[in-house]
Amino acid sequence: MAHFVLTIDPNPSRRQRFLEAAIAKLSGCNDLLVKSLELGDVALAWAYGHQAPSNQHADENGFGLLLGNAIDENGTWLDASQISDLWRQEAPQCPIFDGYFLSLCYSRMHGLALSVDPLGIFPMYHTQCGSALLAGTSAELFAAHPDFETSVDLPGLAGILLTNGLVANRALLAGVRRLPEGCHLFWNRTPDWREVQTYRLPTRNETQHLGGQELGAFIDGEIRRALHRHRPPQGKTLLMLSGGLDSRLMAGYLKAEELNDVAITLGRSDDYEVRAATEVATALSWRLEREPREPDPSEFLEAARQVARWEHLSSGFGALGSPSTKQWIGAQAPFYWSGYVMDETLGGVAAHYARDAKTDQWSFETFRHKVEKWGLPAERVSRLLQTADSSQIVSDVIEQLRADYERPDELPWQRSYRMKISSRFRYHIGAVIHRMSFYSWPLLPVLDRRLNELLFNLNPNLLNQRRLELMLLKTQFPELGRIPLDTNSFQFSALRAKHGPESPRLARIGTSFLRRMRQAYWLLLRRRDPRRYVRYFDINSSLWQDIRRAAEPHRKDLETWLVRAEMDKILPPPEMRTKSGSPFTKGACKRTLLGLMLWKMQQVDTGSVARAA
Repeated sequence: MAHFVLTIDPNPSRRQRFLEAAIAKLSGCNDLLVKSLELGDVALAWAYGHQAPSNQHADENGFGLLLGNAIDENGTWLDASQISDLWRQEAPQCPIFDGYFLSLCYSRMHGLALSVDPLGIFPMYHTQCGSALLAGTSAELFAAHPDFETSVDLPGLAGILLTNGLVANRALLAGVRRLPEGCHLFWNRTPDWREVQTYRLPTRNETQHLGGQELGAFIDGEIRRALHRHRPPQGKTLLMLSGGLDSRLMAGYLKAEELNDVAITLGRSDDYEVRAATEVATALSWRLEREPREPDPSEFLEAARQVARWEHLSSGFGALGSPSTKQWIGAQAPFYWSGYVMDETLGGVAAHYARDAKTDQWSFETFRHKVEKWGLPAERVSRLLQTADSSQIVSDVIEQLRADYERPDELPWQRSYRMKISSRFRYHIGAVIHRMSFYSWPLLPVLDRRLNELLFNLNPNLLNQRRLELMLLKTQFPELGRIPLDTNSFQFSALRAKHGPESPRLARIGTSFLRRMRQAYWLLLRRRDPRRYVRYFDINSSLWQDIRRAAEPHRKDLETWLVRAEMDKILPPPEMRTKSGSPFTKGACKRTLLGLMLWKMQQVDTGSVARAA
């Protein structure tokens, strides 16, 4: 991960204490390069991995910092000096760039401008404490300021419990806000920060005259263009290849454009995703490296502690992975491609997330119902919160979510697309991306603005049931479509077998039978699970048992905010198995409570909780 924190504080003594504490916190992260700077009332510290693209520029008129890859309209990867020059002109400019990055510019004349990628995936939070302003990648770093008090915000916690993420950019801690997507953060000797929206997905009709093969060819060309824009000017790349639909389509395009020739996969040799990835790599004549080692429980527990400490449940609590695995990936290449979010954008999941399949209508209630599968129903959150006005708090949070959803200038499927990308993708996949950025930097061409805007404006029928994504795979890379598909289920079959039979009902019966037979073979006969993600998310697994035991003594500490009896109904003690169901959705709220316990444990250990809401 790359971390950053700054304060704007007129008190030199407090600034110095802030810098010392911030450097100490950042130095506690293994193998990070830690730097700091002070100019006038501004003091900042940042840390990043040895391979991360980063640079800074400073002179008597100000300074600039860039963590990551900011790409301009011409496809140029900029540096801090170039971005600073734009900000320090007589008429200052703070343009929108593509890429995954954090940019800071400061000049004595124009003040300070902070920006991240257009969709706000790179985390950035801000707050005010007394006469000081704070901004950074994690609210954990705000405790470096001597005047900052750690206090849980009940509406923020309610949003996390409802949606497994943040609502209206309201964080776990009182007064802390995540910078909204498409916004810059400005300051110029004013009492507070100024959020300014500089980008939003535009509505337009540039492809309405295209149809069929012509439209497919146009989108195919845009994908190839985006790949070249996001290719680093230097440095080795690799593809994280799971063998799923998204990563194999990315593999096909990278091969066709000669942008990559090595892939990595994670897991045991007989895991579904490893088997699929091996066949994909063989079909492309690529070298495939595999990391077979599973994290041990103590390593998994340490990863959980770090996620709880730095993320404050902004992404729920999951996808923990293993530090040693991330280090192994970083040792292979400084940059990596992946199929992240292709199912949401190109696959149409985001555009159809708020659609009721029975009525074929899009609505906020459908969106909210699907989001709540990852959290808790509103009435249960009301019972869980330890406050007399819990029902009103929950109602207000839902209305904030509704207000964000119901923008009048968007079509129904565009509302669905934008909200899904800015919520579940932004927080959950975004958290995985940020954790990985310490070891190897992400290349995300599918989030290229031009390509993303094209998909945002497509007729939703073209995106239903991943129609467009499947069409591109079958027309451009048919050999990859014949390889069995890893889907985090026991339905391990090729696309043609899954989507092409003449008798859909008979095909469904056959597919269901084969799925059940595979499940019985693996779980009953082999007594192991070939689905790696399921192993990592199942709260009953051995990996999660150490986490549950470590967190359990701090269950009582949550009674300041949560009703104990309701907590116990949701998350039983570690010696009890939880009810079966999807480890992804059904286990999400349980994992969130575990994350809250671990976060509280670390606050108690460091003595940084000053008061509770």
